[in-house]
Amino acid sequence: MFVTHRWKKYSLCLSPVCLSLVYLSLSHLSVSHLSVSHLSVSHLSVSHLSVSHLSVSCLSLCLSPTCLSLTCLYLTCLSLTCLSLTCLSLACLSLACLSVSHLPVCLSAMMSMVRLSFRLRAAGCHGSRRSVATVVSGNKTASLVRQRLQMEVQKMRSVLSGFRPGLLVLQVGDRADSNLYISAKLRAAAQIGIDAKHLRLPSSATQDQVLQSVLTVNADPAVHGLIVQLPLDSVNPMDPERITNAVSPEKDVDGLSCINAGKLSRGDLKDCFIPCTPNGCMELIRQTGVSVAGKQAVVIGRSKIVGAPMHDLLLWSNATVTTCHSKTPDLPEQVGRAEILVVGAGRAEMVRGEWLKEGAVVIDCGINHIPDERKLSGHRLVGDVHFASASQRAGFITPVPGGVGPMTVAMLMENTVQSARRFLLKIQAGG
Repeated sequence: MFVTHRWKKYSLCLSPVCLSLVYLSLSHLSVSHLSVSHLSVSHLSVSHLSVSHLSVSCLSLCLSPTCLSLTCLYLTCLSLTCLSLTCLSLACLSLACLSVSHLPVCLSAMMSMVRLSFRLRAAGCHGSRRSVATVVSGNKTASLVRQRLQMEVQKMRSVLSGFRPGLLVLQVGDRADSNLYISAKLRAAAQIGIDAKHLRLPSSATQDQVLQSVLTVNADPAVHGLIVQLPLDSVNPMDPERITNAVSPEKDVDGLSCINAGKLSRGDLKDCFIPCTPNGCMELIRQTGVSVAGKQAVVIGRSKIVGAPMHDLLLWSNATVTTCHSKTPDLPEQVGRAEILVVGAGRAEMVRGEWLKEGAVVIDCGINHIPDERKLSGHRLVGDVHFASASQRAGFITPVPGGVGPMTVAMLMENTVQSARRFLLKIQAGG
C-alpha cells in the first residue's frame, strides 16, 4: 500500500511483482529497466542512482537512516538471486556487471518504523518526467490542530480558574447521519477540553420553538459557540436561513450567518467566523508549502457552505480565482488552468486526472457513495475527483476519506476556541 513519497526527479520503467517500501527518499533516480520479484526496504536514502538494468529476485533491506547512504551508484547490469542487507554505507560504487547468487551482510542496525508509502505507475516512460501526487492527510493535520487548541485551552484555564470554552449543538429530529456528525464533534471537543453539549429537539418542534431555543443559547454566557445541525428534521415547515441567521454572530462558529458571510466577502477575516470546510481547505493548502498569492485558483461549486466562501478566502489570500458551476460550459479547460483546485460539486469522481494542470494542488471536498460489490456495505466512499488518475498529475491531493472531512471538525473547534478567547479578553478588559 503506497501513500506518500518524496522524489525530486525520477524516470522509471518498472514491472514490480512485489515492492514494499516503508521509507524511500531520493534526490535523483533514473532507471531504464527494473524487474522485481520481491523487494522490501525499511529505510533507503539515495542522492543519485542510475541503473541501466536491474533484476532482483529477492532483495530485503532493514536499515536505519544512517545505515545506507549512496552518494553515487552506477550499474550497467545487476542481477541478484538473493540479497539481504541490514547495514551498508557506500560513498561511490560503479559497476559494469555484478552477478550475485547469494550475498548476506549482517551488521547491527536500528530499524526505522516510519510508515510512509507511495504509488508507482507501471508504464513505459523512458526519459520522461511523471508527477506522482503527495497525499495531504487531513487526519494528521487535524490532529496537529487539536493539539495546539488543547494547549491554548489549558492556558485559558490558567488565566481564569475553571474557565472552559463552551459549545452547544442544536439538533431538530433524530437523523442517523446527523447523530454521527454530532458524535464526531463532541468527541473532538472533549479531546481539546471544550465543554460541549447536545440539545436535541423533537421532530415535532415548530420553527418558533427552535428560534426560541436559539435565542436562549445566545443569552447564555457559558456558551461561546452555537451550531444548528442541518438539515432540520422536523414535520413542520422550517426556514434554515432564518434559523441560522438567528444565531448571534459572536457565537456563529459555523460561519453561516449573513453577517459573518458579509464580513468574509468584504475581506474582514479578523472580524468574522470563517465557515469550517473552506477554512480547513486553506489549512490543508498551507500544509503543502505552496503559496496562494499570485496563483491561478479554480473553485468548482458555489454553495454558501463551501464554494462561495472558498472563493472569498482564496481571493483575499491574493489568488486569481475562477468559480465554476453547473452552467460552466468549458469545465475541463478551466480546470486545466488551475494551480490550486478546490472541488465541492457533489458529483462522484467528476473531475478527471487528464483535466488537471501538472503539479496542481487539488483539494477534494466531495463525499459520495458509489456501488462496490467488494465492500461488505455494498458501496465505497469517493470524492468529486477521480483520485487514481488525478494523483498521476497533481502535485498535492487530499484523499477521501481522511482529507477535508477531519479538517471541517477541527476548524469548528478552532472557531469555538477563538470565540472563547474573545470572550475572555472582554472579561479581562472589564467588558
